Amino acid sequence: MNREESVPVTLGRWQLDVDAHRLISGDEEHLLDPKDLSVLMHLIDSAPTLVSTDELLDRTWPDTVVGDNALQQVIARLRRILGDDARDPRFIETLPRRGYRLLVTPERSTQTGGQVKTATRIRASAWALFFGIAVVGSYLIGFESNSTEPVIAVVGLDGKNLTEADLLLVSAFTSEVTNRLEKIAGVRVISPFVLNQVLKGDDGDVQRLVSLGANRVVSGEAVMVEGKLILRIDATDLERGQLVKSLRYQMNRDEFFALQQEVALAVADVFDVAWTPEDRSRIAKVSTENINAVSLKAQASRLIGIPGATDVAIGLLEDAVEADPNYTDAVGMLSWAHKWRANLGHPESWSHARLFAEQAMAQDSDNGWARFAMGHVHVRDGEIAEAIRHFRAGARALPNLTSQVDDLSAFLVFTGELVEGLYWGIEAYRLWPSNPNSRHHLALPLIYLDERERAQTLLEASTTHALGRTFRSLTHLALLEADMERARSHLQNMPTLPPHPEKDNVRAIVHLIAGEPLQAAEVLRQTVRNYPDYGGSRFAGDPRMLLAFSLLQGDPAKASEAHELLRVAKLQYEQAARDGSEWPHTYLNLAAMHSILGQREQALVFLERAYEHGYRLSRFLEIDPLFSAIREDPRFGDLLERMRTEVALMRARATSEGLQRLVDLELREIAGA
Repeated sequence: MNREESVPVTLGRWQLDVDAHRLISGDEEHLLDPKDLSVLMHLIDSAPTLVSTDELLDRTWPDTVVGDNALQQVIARLRRILGDDARDPRFIETLPRRGYRLLVTPERSTQTGGQVKTATRIRASAWALFFGIAVVGSYLIGFESNSTEPVIAVVGLDGKNLTEADLLLVSAFTSEVTNRLEKIAGVRVISPFVLNQVLKGDDGDVQRLVSLGANRVVSGEAVMVEGKLILRIDATDLERGQLVKSLRYQMNRDEFFALQQEVALAVADVFDVAWTPEDRSRIAKVSTENINAVSLKAQASRLIGIPGATDVAIGLLEDAVEADPNYTDAVGMLSWAHKWRANLGHPESWSHARLFAEQAMAQDSDNGWARFAMGHVHVRDGEIAEAIRHFRAGARALPNLTSQVDDLSAFLVFTGELVEGLYWGIEAYRLWPSNPNSRHHLALPLIYLDERERAQTLLEASTTHALGRTFRSLTHLALLEADMERARSHLQNMPTLPPHPEKDNVRAIVHLIAGEPLQAAEVLRQTVRNYPDYGGSRFAGDPRMLLAFSLLQGDPAKASEAHELLRVAKLQYEQAARDGSEWPHTYLNLAAMHSILGQREQALVFLERAYEHGYRLSRFLEIDPLFSAIREDPRFGDLLERMRTEVALMRARATSEGLQRLVDLELREIAGA
């Protein structure tokens, strides 16, 4: 199949390779993202005529409502690349309130795009809004990345004149090819779910693909010819700006599954990815031979976690499993979808999450979706060791599901595994460095490792995103540094929406440390009333306990109310302890309650149990007013010293393994940005 290629366009000293998205002048090259190229082509096609702002907006963002600022940013980028000056333009002229005009006369070359210096072909997929996948090459276990190793982004295939059914077939094919690439040791896959979060469907944005670490891209197109799908798969080296190879295939529906293996291995070969016979055996293992089931799963993967759409995803996955009960990926994803439904306020879905996770793992113990879903089931049941075991397995199977790698990092930190928590925190951050949640979760192990300055740098770089959790953590850091002025400043900057009980808890802790128990009680009464099931956070304990302490400190006449609050809360946590809770905060809350009641021996016993279950934040124990009754006890000081010693050893281990150096590299990039 021959494809018509665009010819290069000369603009003064610049040559534009339309197919390669590149402006070239001698040894100078600039890669244009699709929006920049679109605007420039509209100006070229209309030259020397004025192009109105409205026309450029309509043609460049046809399905999106954007303001003039978006277009102004594109023009500014083009001027920087061209070396143009808005005050004395040589290439692009601005006519205020009217539009833009190209000043140079474009000259179209007789060469094709393949004959100019580079021949990169990256196109935004016509069906990218429906489905998008990226594959990212791995980092070594010690986090030493090698720039020569391919980091592959599979951005999909343009569907040319395809029916909706054919588009579904192409998306399902790409999904299964990507699943097979994932089975090659050393190759990672960013799932459709994660990629949609990162790129919002714009998988043709070359600069954003590069920001994800991609140095290789797989793209191309699919065309229906006489009842057969003709596939062209372009393998492009972004570092060299070259099309490495263009693979062409002809596919009938009955060749759907056999071709997936061939394409996955061919892509690996083009990019010099070494694969073993064991890899080939894993790739050859077909989870299903039901094309309809694959298509249904591909549709569902885009909907999970979206309020109002998760139920639709569950229905699609149930249809996929009905079509093939042995389709492990669909069963595993169904368990994951039920986990999300439970999180969205439907607790009855927890039993379904467990049921389908067990079914998927019985079919394939390495199914990442099932592993993560089962991990959350165990978290809900307080079985943290089992939860972490499943999260570790899930992170190995789906290492690019950043939200769950983040959670694994947090659970490890909460249970005292600070070095491994830092490891996974760096992994999640490197996968999505612009995500404020990834920065927040990387800051967490640094806080516990007493690397508070590094943690603060990460968190302060995220404040523009106005996430409540970022400001909460910054407030915690200020408290750990005994900087009340900074703590109050972060509280003032914390967004009030959406409401969250931890925001109230943090406000109350600030009031208590500042010696303002009545103000703390005022905040906590509202928390207890609005969130009766909220049990507190890693920094601030159960709000009932905090309210009781505030009342005893600020209004002795409320002592009976305070003791009733403590009685009810204590019964709940004592039952959890008898049931074998593995959460250190179960025992930390019990220790704090006994301390409030002046029961020193019991407080120290439960504080020791919190330590045994992994609690290591000694600095907070030093300032937490709830432990003031036992702070002078030598046993309390001895426990803090043991915590500090262990943290110092873990910090030294993290340094020796190169983790702190890698954190510093990321911080330098943030400072440079």
